[in-house]
Amino acid sequence: MLEGIWGKDSTSLPMPMNLEEFYDFTNRINTATDVIRSTDNPRLIVLETWLIIDFIIRQLLYKGLELERFLNKDLSFLPTSTDACIDRLQKFIKDQQSKPKPPMQLAMTMQEDFFSKIRKQEDFFKKLCLLEEEYYKEKYPEYNGTYVISNDDNNFRQVSDMWINTVNHFDDKWFKKIRRINTVRNKAAHSDDVQDIFDELGIRGKNKTVNLRKICFDILNQVLNIQISPKKS
Repeated sequence: MLEGIWGKDSTSLPMPMNLEEFYDFTNRINTATDVIRSTDNPRLIVLETWLIIDFIIRQLLYKGLELERFLNKDLSFLPTSTDACIDRLQKFIKDQQSKPKPPMQLAMTMQEDFFSKIRKQEDFFKKLCLLEEEYYKEKYPEYNGTYVISNDDNNFRQVSDMWINTVNHFDDKWFKKIRRINTVRNKAAHSDDVQDIFDELGIRGKNKTVNLRKICFDILNQVLNIQISPKKS
């Protein structure tokens, strides 16, 4: 089941996930895509697609801000509007991408009792300090051997390496795709005329619902880096 969605390469996931979250998210996608395949209701096709997009946007914000620790059905720290969440995520990613990793995270660590033993070996300790200084100058000149800078300093990146590596490929084209489905979702939710959905996506001629279904699957595949087909395999 997992390989059927993610293919042979599941390294580029749309958000950091543990195994339980990975299984749950895969089930969400399976449930939504089963509905999209089986219904001829254009509004339902759009809404099921949007539900997956809305979920991933909010999860990325919760994980990036480390708010998932407080998440429950009665408490949310995010805007109710998906559009506002998309704006917030895009600005958050650009902000964190523009900042260097906190120098404190570059520091090599050592157990205190082991450090005490080394400290007693004066010649060896001096050589070790020189090697450490040389290493930082070569690899991380921004560190400069200081322990004064706090990990909470807002001038430096505050998200995990896993999170920033996950979102690094979320460029303007990626956000354009999710904004597109969010705009169509507003039509589906607030208009009784399904033609508004087709007009928004530029769908003309015959087989409009088939074409709508294909567009929604294309967006999900590109946004989530998955491999699903409008037809049941």
